[in-house]
Amino acid sequence: MPQRTNQKSQSPAFTLVELLVVIGIIAMLIGLLLPALTRARETSKRVVCLSNLRQMAIAAQGYANTYHGYTSYIGHGQYIFGITPPAKVVQIHHPSLTALFGDGQYASGANEYMRSPYPSPDPSDTLFSGRYSGTQGFRHLNKTNVAFCDGHADSLSNRFTQNSDGAAYVAPNTGFLSADNSAYSGSAP
Repeated sequence: MPQRTNQKSQSPAFTLVELLVVIGIIAMLIGLLLPALTRARETSKRVVCLSNLRQMAIAAQGYANTYHGYTSYIGHGQYIFGITPPAKVVQIHHPSLTALFGDGQYASGANEYMRSPYPSPDPSDTLFSGRYSGTQGFRHLNKTNVAFCDGHADSLSNRFTQNSDGAAYVAPNTGFLSADNSAYSGSAP
């Protein structure tokens, strides 16, 4: 009869050092992937916003076709008290460069109006102050989304802060689309 030994058979198991190494590797992988996943999530938000703006631009084109070519909020500021009607499509000289909708934002949050940095010659617009409250929010990875009068939408990174009220009033991460009114009025840049 063979003799029995008192040695216990060893089962395969991780040592504490091996377990800590595996945990460290997993933590490094998570650390590497997390910024990429965050950036991918922000990119997807930007794409959804661009799609929404594009749909709004298509709706505005349909509106202009129905209502004799009028395009609200373009060229003359907003239609206040019946003083000045909105621009007509034929008055927009550079539709691919003229903003129609965008990521409006100012210090207190989102805003429904995009304003040009300087007053237009229109009398209803020259009386307005507070242009800094109609800036664009650069909230999509330091870019802002804009739909243009020709129907395309784009993400822009150039941010301009100077305006007739002064750059000091422009909130952080907001700004205008152009240094002058060219991106808002449809006139030649």
